[in-house]
Amino acid sequence: MNPQLQFDQETQEQLQHIHTIRRKLMVKVPLVLVIILIHRILVYIDPHQDFNPTYTLVFDLLLALTVLIAVTYLVYDYAIKETDLEKAIPYRMYKLFHTVLDYIVLIPYLVFVITILNMFFVSFSPISGASMAPSFSDDEAVVFSHITQEYDRGDVVILYEDSLSDPYLIKRVIGLPGEVVTIKLGRVYIDDVLLDEPYIDEDIVETTCLQPGQASCSFTVEEGTYFVLGDNRDGHALVSQTTGYSIDSRTFGVVEQENIFGKVIFQFKDYNVLNR
Repeated sequence: MNPQLQFDQETQEQLQHIHTIRRKLMVKVPLVLVIILIHRILVYIDPHQDFNPTYTLVFDLLLALTVLIAVTYLVYDYAIKETDLEKAIPYRMYKLFHTVLDYIVLIPYLVFVITILNMFFVSFSPISGASMAPSFSDDEAVVFSHITQEYDRGDVVILYEDSLSDPYLIKRVIGLPGEVVTIKLGRVYIDDVLLDEPYIDEDIVETTCLQPGQASCSFTVEEGTYFVLGDNRDGHALVSQTTGYSIDSRTFGVVEQENIFGKVIFQFKDYNVLNR
């Protein structure tokens, strides 16, 4: 075969490959930049922002790196002359940009999907403390749903209480709007009817009023609010140790519905493995 003919054929194949890469990247790169911009906007308006795992320095740096590479490609593609495309260096550069962007664009797609899920559907939260022991421990984590804002008795919820230094809490819904919750003789009554609580061991856990010498106390659950308690109410739910009492509605009162972020739907029992 004529060497010149073979060279021309290879050059044409190289040019076709470069043009194919350019067409793909001319769609992919602007799309990725738009997704990153939308993600940043969504993160700042997300009502569940504090539960968004992509709202961290690590993901910020990864997204910044993606933007840097994408912009570098756009500048390179704009600056290069058409006559230079036949050369070997531009060919290798386009292949490199294509390979790198193929992998790194997965990050914006991932954080965008996670942000949408966190904003409208479900969120992830590690558990801190033993107030819900033994049902939930501080070496675990949960996924909670915020699709609905209505809760039933017995639901475990994630809530916000601004009077506390650590304002995010996991508690169980006990009293519903319109009810009166009464605590007496270590037990809970709803509208004077004894509440059956299979999720706690009533032989070792007592529900007290927390005020010294106070045998009974009542709480009116107004419309739009909920009465919540921890399962480890007096700190005795764990046989191996005694913890402090649960900080719940006995301390800070009923919880406004708008301060409840969602209902727990899944529990990671072995979440501690991820932190080792």
